[in-house]
Amino acid sequence: MSLSGRTDAEILIVDDEPDVRWALSTVLRAEGLESRNAGDGPSALRLIRPETPDVMLLDLRMPCMEGMEVLREAKKLSPVLAVIVLTAYGSIPLAVEAMRGGAYDFLSKPFDNDELILTIRRALREQGLEKESEGRFRGLVEMLPEMVYEADADLQLTYANRAALSTFGYTEEGLAAGVDISRLFEGGESEKVRDFLKNDLKGYAAVPVVYTARRKDGSLFPCEVRCAAIKAADGSELGFRGTMRDVSRQMSFQEQLRRARTLHAVGQLAGGVADRFNNLLTGIIGYGRLVRDAVAENEAVQKDVEEILEAGQRATALTRQLLAFSRRLVLRPRVLDLNEVVADAEKELGRLVGEEVELVIALAEGLGHIKADPCQTEQILVNLALNARDAMPTGGKLTIETASVALDGQFCSTHAEITPGHYVMLRVSDTGRGMDEATREHLFEPFFTTKEAGAGTGLGLATVYGIVKQSGGHIHCSSELGRGTKFEIYFPMAEEPAEPALAEEDRRSDPRRR
Repeated sequence: MSLSGRTDAEILIVDDEPDVRWALSTVLRAEGLESRNAGDGPSALRLIRPETPDVMLLDLRMPCMEGMEVLREAKKLSPVLAVIVLTAYGSIPLAVEAMRGGAYDFLSKPFDNDELILTIRRALREQGLEKESEGRFRGLVEMLPEMVYEADADLQLTYANRAALSTFGYTEEGLAAGVDISRLFEGGESEKVRDFLKNDLKGYAAVPVVYTARRKDGSLFPCEVRCAAIKAADGSELGFRGTMRDVSRQMSFQEQLRRARTLHAVGQLAGGVADRFNNLLTGIIGYGRLVRDAVAENEAVQKDVEEILEAGQRATALTRQLLAFSRRLVLRPRVLDLNEVVADAEKELGRLVGEEVELVIALAEGLGHIKADPCQTEQILVNLALNARDAMPTGGKLTIETASVALDGQFCSTHAEITPGHYVMLRVSDTGRGMDEATREHLFEPFFTTKEAGAGTGLGLATVYGIVKQSGGHIHCSSELGRGTKFEIYFPMAEEPAEPALAEEDRRSDPRRR
């Protein structure tokens, strides 16, 4: 064992003089080191790989290709290569230029063999430490959830960690074939990425940029890109390295939060209008009843007054729905067994959806309890069932399920306004025509409807949203055109035992269900 303790080190001798190459090979062989020879720059560059050789002994004065150019190209091919410059034309300016170009050391001919061996020994020792450190660092990089990449000056990917390969759908072999990093992005975004890396990048991009990325299978996702230039000692750009992150969840979460805030603001406005309108209706209906009693003997006038009173009652029902959306209903919460609420409502739900719709009830055993208003909880079921029925005009299947669930941080990171914990879930799904994204975005807004004019108030789902929120719960809708719709409602699980279910006579007499 010799030098730094390594017997597998490889030295590349690059000199146009055969006698010099033979002499250097002899000295190295005496130290137990194998060497390879090249008589000119192009031949030497063909022998260089990312990890080998370990050291290059380079003459600066050669035909075909000057030694300084060989040095620069060699460092591009193998940044860890230790280049020891050997020349008979030694000078301080030349030495400075070589060191700036990435040389490890500079020796003037004729040189002392012991000095050469000591320089090689030091280079191998430092290189071994550097490679060991790089190996540890590379191991850590492979474990990161973020995508880490490196690319050369031509934007060809030279390295991508496991997260990057998995996200984009490439294998290491596919990457080795050479992938232009700009091809990982969609259409016009590709040119923006090239401009960002080639022209706009000045040092480290502290502010990340989000582009639309394309996986190997063609699917798209928003990708946050950071990068920094890899520069040689002389300041020339060798390539780029940086990180990328799939921000689909983050952007989805931000969009959900924006919608929730919008609905809250609309709810505040709707609640204020409903309160004022209720005050006006109280006067209208009250005076209408007085007029009806005063004209009891005049049937024609009394009939007109009855129409006024009936319109007033319809307006009262409308304001009640607005109050539900704005979370201003007077609730009577109690600890409930959600399974009992669903079972009690099953008969009515079957009547509402009709014979053409198959109603499937799947209740979980040992279900946790919730604290909610039983009448309004049943109203949620009724409104969702009616919404499903309208989405299946030619029939289909409506499924109502319950389950106890534990929501973790990962789930909550993609669902706004919900915290980790134990919940009771109510899932209502149908096999109807489904909705597109534009429809889902406005789904819970009051007076929003996809039905024909006069076919609905557009308050059914808004009412559901308000009741769920006022009960401390959360509602989530997923739907695709032609693939049905699924509503999932999460009620916080209550620790107290359930109270008796709402009696039938109490249900019929509750004024909030009129």
